[in-house]
Amino acid sequence: MLACLPQVGEDAYFPVKSTCPCNFTLYYEVAARGNIVLSGQQPAHITQQRSKRAALEKPIRLMHLSETEPPPAPATEVSVCMTSLQLAVTPSMVPLGRLLVFYVRENGEGVADSLQFTVETFFENQVSLTYSANETQPGEVIDLRLKAARGSCVCVAAVDKSVYLLRSGFRLTPAQ
Repeated sequence: MLACLPQVGEDAYFPVKSTCPCNFTLYYEVAARGNIVLSGQQPAHITQQRSKRAALEKPIRLMHLSETEPPPAPATEVSVCMTSLQLAVTPSMVPLGRLLVFYVRENGEGVADSLQFTVETFFENQVSLTYSANETQPGEVIDLRLKAARGSCVCVAAVDKSVYLLRSGFRLTPAQ
């Protein structure tokens, strides 16, 4: 997981670590809410150039082990390719995304890994509502001032406070 939450409109950096040489084209897909919202590739020449960078805390690990080789022992040195992906964070990735990273070896074998990440809550259309008074008596007039981004659809409903006393859970939260 990333150290801090990526925000919409910013770039997120995903470190990638592989036990294979860095001469591969890295493919990626980002899925959120059941849809693929971003896909692309990082050419081999960029992967090689970035291989000398240090990876961040918890990288995606691409590891190839042939059937005849035992897994490397923790104390054994393994040649490592380290690179990173820089992806623009979009509103379609909120609140949770999954990054799939893979490449195809020369023999046609696919090597892949994935990582789930959280994106800071974001509303595409900013809406604000203010009242002329916080409390009123029945029959008094109150003014509502509503501001919204162009193209927004805003609905306003008035509900008696006693409805909330009958059963909780009717109010919408930013998460909903």
